[in-house]
Amino acid sequence: MSEQPGSSISDSPYAAQLQQGFRALRFTRALERDFQVEYGERHLGRMRMGFAVATALYLVFLLVRLRAETGPMGEWGLLLRGVAIGAMLVTLAVSFWQRLRWVLPYCVIASYAILAIGMTAIEVLAQRYRIDRHYETLFLVSFHVYVFSGLLLRPALIAGGCIILSYLVGGWLGGLAGTDWGYQLLFIGLTHLIGVAGLYALEHVERDGFLRRRLLGVIATHDSLTGLYNRIAFFQHLERSVRQAARQRVAIGVVLLDIDHFKAFNDRYGHLEGDACLRTVARAIQDEFRRPLDAVARYGGEEFVGFWYDIQPQSLRSLGDQLRATVQALRITHQDSSSGRVTASVGAIACIPNEEEPVLAMVERADRALYEAKEKGRNRVVVEILAPAHGAAKAGRRAPSIAG
Repeated sequence: MSEQPGSSISDSPYAAQLQQGFRALRFTRALERDFQVEYGERHLGRMRMGFAVATALYLVFLLVRLRAETGPMGEWGLLLRGVAIGAMLVTLAVSFWQRLRWVLPYCVIASYAILAIGMTAIEVLAQRYRIDRHYETLFLVSFHVYVFSGLLLRPALIAGGCIILSYLVGGWLGGLAGTDWGYQLLFIGLTHLIGVAGLYALEHVERDGFLRRRLLGVIATHDSLTGLYNRIAFFQHLERSVRQAARQRVAIGVVLLDIDHFKAFNDRYGHLEGDACLRTVARAIQDEFRRPLDAVARYGGEEFVGFWYDIQPQSLRSLGDQLRATVQALRITHQDSSSGRVTASVGAIACIPNEEEPVLAMVERADRALYEAKEKGRNRVVVEILAPAHGAAKAGRRAPSIAG
């Protein structure tokens, strides 16, 4: 299960980013990384199609120009266009190689840079050998950058800058400077401006959609008050993890925690203070379920349910007592409690599960242990180590204390 958020859904990074906005097309570091990965995967097919079609069309154009260009111009044209086609083919190949996917944006930018340099060189050579020039190719390449590259705006700007700079510098040094060259630069620049405006709008929509999809995912799987997982999400995780534990023959722990005399707390201090108490307790106990397969959820009302994967069964009491002590250490005032502060009762079980046993039965066993803890006076822990766990588990990774 992924890392659980802080205290409520409104505090989630997705909600915070939506509220903050992103006019500069940039998220916080963690969100930006996730967005770029998702964006790259979503637009990978478009990038492949765009490069495949461009490569095919340019190959046809190369074959046509072989008949029109002879001598040194034909040789240079074949070489320069061949290098450009090769760069696009390499980019296509990288897009299918998962291990090299991280370098794909750089390959895309390099392909455009190589293509622009090659086209500029061909323009210079065409003028030198008095052959018709075809600068229109750079318009198509410029259009391609913002429609079919699969790049975000910032790397697309780098690619576009390479195209304009190559034609500006190459044309100046190669003797293309003149009225026609100036008009061509102007039109290429306008093409890029239109492309930038369009890609900015597209990326803004993509980013907004990303945040809203992720936020909806949080809403569907998390409790709106505490930000912990809700019951449905918890049982889905528990089902998967129990099956895995059964296959690996490792012990698990299931725990239920109930805030003592919570109804009296609500009656005395009001529901707003009650909600604040629940959020505070949720944040505190969440720290006791930090490992990737551990999980904690709001089970309902003032009750929380947790799961530890791969534990030493004999450490279950220490684990449960750490939870109880964590709540008591919050020192939340509760005048209707015998201790004068908010406390919690804990019931927990440990076992090596089998794949046939319903996960609900494990929670029910923990619930019975919780009921016993409350019957014995509250602010205490009752644990049960089920028979299959005795002497059969591998050495659990969780030490008797979970504070460190």
